[in-house]
Amino acid sequence: MKKIILTLIIFFLLPGITAAEEILKANVDSSDKVLYLSFYEAVNMAIRENKKLQAFKNRVNAREGFISVQRGDFLPSVNFNQGFVWTNNPAEVFALKLNQRNLTAGEFAGAPASFNNPDPFTNFLSEITLEQSVYNKENSVNLKIAKNRYSAKENEYLRTREKVVLEVARAYLNVKNAVNFVKVAQQSIEAAKEHKRIANVRYENETGLYSDVLRTNTFLKKAEQRFVSVQKNYEIAKKALGLAIGVTNSVETVDTVPELQPLSLKAHKNNALNRSDIKAMEINYEKAKNKIKLQQALYYPKVTAGGNYRVYSEYAPFGFEGENFTLFGALKWNLFNGRKKPNLVKIAEYELKETKNMLEDARNLAEFEVFDAYQTVMEKQKNFELAISTLESAEEGMKLVEIRYKNSLSPIIDVLDAQLNLDQARADVAKSRNEYLFSLINLRYASGMILNDFNLN
Repeated sequence: MKKIILTLIIFFLLPGITAAEEILKANVDSSDKVLYLSFYEAVNMAIRENKKLQAFKNRVNAREGFISVQRGDFLPSVNFNQGFVWTNNPAEVFALKLNQRNLTAGEFAGAPASFNNPDPFTNFLSEITLEQSVYNKENSVNLKIAKNRYSAKENEYLRTREKVVLEVARAYLNVKNAVNFVKVAQQSIEAAKEHKRIANVRYENETGLYSDVLRTNTFLKKAEQRFVSVQKNYEIAKKALGLAIGVTNSVETVDTVPELQPLSLKAHKNNALNRSDIKAMEINYEKAKNKIKLQQALYYPKVTAGGNYRVYSEYAPFGFEGENFTLFGALKWNLFNGRKKPNLVKIAEYELKETKNMLEDARNLAEFEVFDAYQTVMEKQKNFELAISTLESAEEGMKLVEIRYKNSLSPIIDVLDAQLNLDQARADVAKSRNEYLFSLINLRYASGMILNDFNLN
């Protein structure tokens, strides 16, 4: 009987337990999930998810919308107007009756008193108006300027995308660096434990000093402290990589960053002159030229044409008691406006010179950035090679000191110093390799080649 009751209880409670588990799962923050991404997956996700890029893309789309706005100046403007009036104004009453086609001979019977003191009168006016620009030089120039602004902003967006890829590469390498530092810290702890074990054995065998035991124990605690710090840095690096990509998750790296071989310095400089930001500056220079044309357009006349169709009624909108149309054309030509026009042209010419100077400065800066990045690659490559050589020396030195210590030819302090040198050499190899890889990517960024290298165009 007890088994039956227990079975029934489980049967009725099981759905509730399952539902509770589902609720708990639903409440788990998705940002707690760790993402495992390759380098190419990380940069491609950044292109899609990075908030800075998304904001900039919306800015580009807005610029594209302004082109359509300027094209609207070439199309007719059509407006509808519905009006109502109730008046006893003599002139208006007479005109409204005339427009409604309601003016009769009886209206003249009491003249002029009937015209001077009319009864209040009602009118509903429905009107459609069309106006078309026939000739306006400003419209065509404004359209060119809108296209310039869109094209410049689009190139600025491409440069921002390159910068985001560079930031993701830096963050990805920082995670790899943090992983290596964690490994070095773990190796340091294992080595410290072994040193402590040997010191304890030698002390127990009365061939070593108790001070050696204390020193190795202190060394182990410091190694554990370093491990705590590098582990913290590792967690922060993973979160920072997620932030660079545009997600709130921590991101684990699953492969290495590609090693991009440098071209000649001349080739990198030539590519830098075709960078997206340089193209944006060149387009801004063309825009400055068009601004001069825009101010010069003020010297030209403007021709418009249009018409309207009106419907009048005393009782309701669209009553069609009377109707009429009007066609019109107009020429407007400003002949003098207090010398504003020549001064506006002069201002635009100064802005053109300013843009030209900025363009030349940007080109010079791009060449310098390539030179700086190229020299950095050479430096980091040499540092990496030296770090490997230093590590080999540190490993060999560690072996020799350990042998001497075991043979009572060296004090424990020499072993610990050698271990510190070895730990530092291992960390330096990891750090210098990542710095070298990043310098290669930064050189491609300075040359405007990074998107093409990673097939992101």
